[in-house]
Amino acid sequence: MKITVCVVFLIIAVSLNSAPVFFLSLDSFTGGYYYPEREDKDWAYHNKHHILFGLDNLQKGSNKLRITGEGENRLQEWTLNLNSLHLTHQSHPAWYLQFKIDHIGFGRATEIFDSDPLDPYFRLYRLGDYRFTGLHFHHQPEERFAFSYKLGGNNHNTSLATISSSYLTDHLRLSLFYLYAGRDNNFNKTMHSYGTEVKIETHHFDIFHSQTKQHLDSTYSRENYLTYGEILINLSTMIKCGGSIFYAEEYRGYKHWRDYTVLTSLRMRRFRQDIKYTYAETGDLLNKGVGVISLYNINENLSLGINGTVFLPMTGKNYFRIGLQVSFNEDFRL
Repeated sequence: MKITVCVVFLIIAVSLNSAPVFFLSLDSFTGGYYYPEREDKDWAYHNKHHILFGLDNLQKGSNKLRITGEGENRLQEWTLNLNSLHLTHQSHPAWYLQFKIDHIGFGRATEIFDSDPLDPYFRLYRLGDYRFTGLHFHHQPEERFAFSYKLGGNNHNTSLATISSSYLTDHLRLSLFYLYAGRDNNFNKTMHSYGTEVKIETHHFDIFHSQTKQHLDSTYSRENYLTYGEILINLSTMIKCGGSIFYAEEYRGYKHWRDYTVLTSLRMRRFRQDIKYTYAETGDLLNKGVGVISLYNINENLSLGINGTVFLPMTGKNYFRIGLQVSFNEDFRL
């Protein structure tokens, strides 16, 4: 299977007669959980490996192709899937038309809050993540205004459509969006979702916030409210601190859903350390934890270190997770 995918990539590159870039990304955790209350099996081995690879800059005339494969371990087996495919036609600088297979949504965490491969929302959108196959039209009539339209779907949500408009400056991105799903992810009802997204970047702080109101149609109507936000303060060139919040009302059967994170990040030459406190409240269930990720950058592409977390449950003793984390990113010009 892997050989077949590589051969397909090579055939595409040769046929387009371009200068493609092969990229490879790996995020890996190998370790386990320690449960002091378990007498017979206090240690549980756990590993998580996520690989992205593909080809970019496959261009011929006005057409451009980017294709990404994804490898992930599931129990005892590896799965290899098509992660994304972007086939773009652009004959004018102000617009492009694209056939797209990818994840779409709103409220995706920024990199510093999305560095743990064990996070269930790793590289996913917090305010609804949808697998999309269809057409994407992007129009930017002038530098500060952009408009985006998507029309397609998938087997579960059936039809999907989005409309968004954005106002852009050097430090600000403000967007209004609307999303339609023939069936939503949780209740299999027709959903209309509308909201806002704002991102502010300055030398002293970064702010990101996304919110949406979801209206679900059925024999009776219901509404969900979801919001995700981040703030990151640059205390110095080496130290950053901040926090994030995810809040939802009437979501997945819970009246309230709250996730809070407080983070301190240290960058010193080749050393990086993130200390994170998390507080998650889903209905009557409360979970807390303190995590540390300490990485050493061997070079600009490869880093390895320790990923550890102490979990503080409502009842019972605390338990622990610790392991080796490896991150690798590299581009290879063919």
